[in-house]
Amino acid sequence: MICSNAVKQTMTSRTKSEEATPSSKENEPWRLTSREEPLLRTAHKCVRHIANMEWAGACLFYVLQGCARGADQVAAAHLCFQFSQRWATLQPGNRALRQMERLYATLSTRHALHNIDWACEEFIRLSTEPAQLIHAMYLHPDFVDKIARYDVNRAANEIADKNNINISTIRIQILENLLQKSEKETETSPGLNTKELITAKYILRATCSKMAAIYLSRIALDEECEFNKCKKLRAFQCLMSVVDPDTAVKVTNRERDSLWSLLLELLYVVNLEKIDMPWVVATFVQDKVHALQQLLQVANGNIEGLKIAAALALRYGDAHIIRELIPLLVRASLHDEVIPLLLKYCHILDEVIYTAWRAVMLTPFQRADYPITERQKKKCLKVLNLLPVCPLIKDEDLLEIWKHCVRCKCLGLGCLVLPYITPQTRQKLTELQKIDRRNLIISIKNLHAESYLVPGAMIALENLGSKTHR
Repeated sequence: MICSNAVKQTMTSRTKSEEATPSSKENEPWRLTSREEPLLRTAHKCVRHIANMEWAGACLFYVLQGCARGADQVAAAHLCFQFSQRWATLQPGNRALRQMERLYATLSTRHALHNIDWACEEFIRLSTEPAQLIHAMYLHPDFVDKIARYDVNRAANEIADKNNINISTIRIQILENLLQKSEKETETSPGLNTKELITAKYILRATCSKMAAIYLSRIALDEECEFNKCKKLRAFQCLMSVVDPDTAVKVTNRERDSLWSLLLELLYVVNLEKIDMPWVVATFVQDKVHALQQLLQVANGNIEGLKIAAALALRYGDAHIIRELIPLLVRASLHDEVIPLLLKYCHILDEVIYTAWRAVMLTPFQRADYPITERQKKKCLKVLNLLPVCPLIKDEDLLEIWKHCVRCKCLGLGCLVLPYITPQTRQKLTELQKIDRRNLIISIKNLHAESYLVPGAMIALENLGSKTHR
């Protein structure tokens, strides 16, 4: 009786001293560190001397209710749980054990969420459903941002441990969810996007690297498995991008270059199936060049088909196929797909290649508005940076670029072509004589971080000024 009264008086006096605080218990901030260790130790010692187990348990629960939200409340719940375990050995079938176990697990789960600053309403609501909570954490839209600041794997381990669930099984299920996208998601993106790859890498970091490699390789490489090709592709992406390279090579018993070739081949097959060309897929597995020829026969006007054809041509195509494909790409305004092909076969110099280069270089300027948007400016800079490697460019084309820059009032951008215009033509650019030279130099220098053509443009402009002065 003396011990129970001591516990009661201690908690009553403590509660009275805090009654002046206007905030209610629900609005009280969650404390991450304990401030009541002496109180809890004292309460624990007193309760051990109480013979009546039910009365002792009530005292401990009274202490728990009086503790501040956070670490102290979790510690008090742990004392209650330990006491209920001892009580259950003396009185089997006592409901207090199950109740205290659930309460301790719930408070510990919430504490783990607060430790990573992720105690949002959705997660607090799921704190009594730990498996669903861990799934929601790993698949949350803010997951990638959160792991940059906190150890979410550790928090998940803690939640699983306090709730007696198998975290490894949950992580494999989450990985399976990433690999097994819905049909609608597959139509949009057959592979894994960057966020999904980061999530997979973070999950696999907390598992055995060898076991992860075995699991992924069985999906990606086992020909007898009935997995759809999109799932195989995602598993292959994880295997190559997430798993340690040496481990992947050992588990699959294949060289890394061979694995990359298989991944690319699977990617092309998935993309060909996506545009509903199964007959090309069958040929592609046996003969890449012949499959590319088949694709060219039916891809004209099919944007997605032409994009796949460009990717295949870059890897497997010869000069004849590429020369046949380039006009189709130019006609469809797929300039981003044309550029790698032009760079790969820059030794081919004929009217077809010249027309393609001209379209690539001029189109961004022809489509630019006044005032030029940031996106349009980036596209213009992208093609201007190709000038040093462009084998075919004429003064008349460069003059057209200059005129569009004058129209859009971005002469600093236009000055990047000056080193590639012949001196005679350069003297005819009357706009350079009218504009304030100081402002022009500033606008050119502002492009320094976006283009390596700036130093050459500055020299050309300086030489032009010297000749004009003379």
